[in-house]
Amino acid sequence: MSEFKEELAADVIDSNGLTHKDNKFLEVLFDECKGNIKEAMKLAGLTGPQSLVTKRLGKQIKDISSDFFVANTAKATIAMIEVHDNPNLPGNKNIITAADKILDRGGIVKKEETVIQEQNFMFILPPKESDNE
Repeated sequence: MSEFKEELAADVIDSNGLTHKDNKFLEVLFDECKGNIKEAMKLAGLTGPQSLVTKRLGKQIKDISSDFFVANTAKATIAMIEVHDNPNLPGNKNIITAADKILDRGGIVKKEETVIQEQNFMFILPPKESDNE
């Protein structure tokens, strides 16, 4: 494709209001670039300050981040089970902390049960003194 056609194709806005370059940026940000915004901008062909790109694509970045946490809950679960199976390995405390946060942000939360016990107390008061006494 000629350079002119590529530039035109990059400026076409899809149904989500994103250009081809925007979609490419979002695609490589969590994959090849491992979250490096500048590198993702370079690979997608976006120019300008990164603050403008992140402000414009902030909602999409947040949505993908959330999906990324959900996608990695399986790894976190397996890591916790491995710690359970091998409790004496070094670094287990850090693994549990990280896995717990990933599971929490991925939507896997601890189920807490509230137990309410009714207690009846009975107070026995001394007899009331009458005014006649």
